[in-house]
Amino acid sequence: MPDHEPEPTRRTLLAAGASFGAAAAAGGATQSDAQTAQKTFVLVHGAWHGGWCWRRVADRLATVRRVLAVMSGKGGVGKSFVTAGLARALVRAGRATGVLDADFNGPTIPSLLDLPAARCTLHDDGIEPAISPEGVRCFSMALLLEDGRPLARGRVLLGNVIPYDRVWRTGANAATQFTTSAPLTLAGIQLAAGTYTLWTVPHQNGVDLIVNAQAGQWGTQYDRSRDVGTARMQSTTLSTPVDQFTISVAANDARHGTLTLEWGSFRWTAPIEVR
Repeated sequence: MPDHEPEPTRRTLLAAGASFGAAAAAGGATQSDAQTAQKTFVLVHGAWHGGWCWRRVADRLATVRRVLAVMSGKGGVGKSFVTAGLARALVRAGRATGVLDADFNGPTIPSLLDLPAARCTLHDDGIEPAISPEGVRCFSMALLLEDGRPLARGRVLLGNVIPYDRVWRTGANAATQFTTSAPLTLAGIQLAAGTYTLWTVPHQNGVDLIVNAQAGQWGTQYDRSRDVGTARMQSTTLSTPVDQFTISVAANDARHGTLTLEWGSFRWTAPIEVR
């Protein structure tokens, strides 16, 4: 927490995932366990940014009054859901609350806290967590990774990682760009030669494709006023899930092709015709 911010009287750190939870278990933790938890926290961050000051980090950790560990011996039992719910409840009760997401195999905490497009920020003295709309501070691997092709890792995508009825950047990080050197029609939307961004809006009964004239922006900077057009894509279910989000364009003949988006169990397609 930056030095200029007032120190809250009560702070709670929620540790989600077995990796950190084993070292920071609340309740009957001994002083040795607490020291191990502090060292784990410092070393994790130190691996990312060597300029951290041990004493400064220890001073900040000393202001954390409670550490609640949400952990289990297996995946898929709801640790992330419970952690996000606890964090929101604590903030509403007036407690300054942070979440340390230790899930390296598909972190979903940012999505549950309405932070799917946020990023932790790097300062001279370390990494500052992202802050949710409700005021929950969050540090997660999902807020550090810069790969524009996210991995499913067994997660439920539609209606969870990708919310229904909300504009999605169609990937991760920067907005997904589509460039054509010739006029064409994409899903019935007429496009002049140029660069556009592709956005999608999944619904329970299908998915809409949005072509936007703005380009080069981050994936959170969607400007509806720049939309060129919206059209329905064809949606099918894959028999073999695709772990890494994939966008491809395949030629059918000299003037026709297909834009395909695949991730997890879904495949979305749109026809392309060169004019």
